[in-house]
Amino acid sequence: MRHARIVVAQSVARIEDLGSKNGTYLRGEKLSSAAGLTDEDEIRLGRVRMTFRVFAGTASTQTDPEP
Repeated sequence: MRHARIVVAQSVARIEDLGSKNGTYLRGEKLSSAAGLTDEDEIRLGRVRMTFRVFAGTASTQTDPEP
């Protein structure tokens, strides 16, 4: 079952509802179309609340080989 999705492309994040029964809310407003996300936005999927966070990528994501 899918409720909503967040797509991140070229440092822009967007959320969209996927036809959920209880709705997807952003900043207290029910989504009717895809919307942009910013740091500390409140998202609600039905009764579940979460906070969208943006972190600056200052460190390498490369995994060092094991010795």
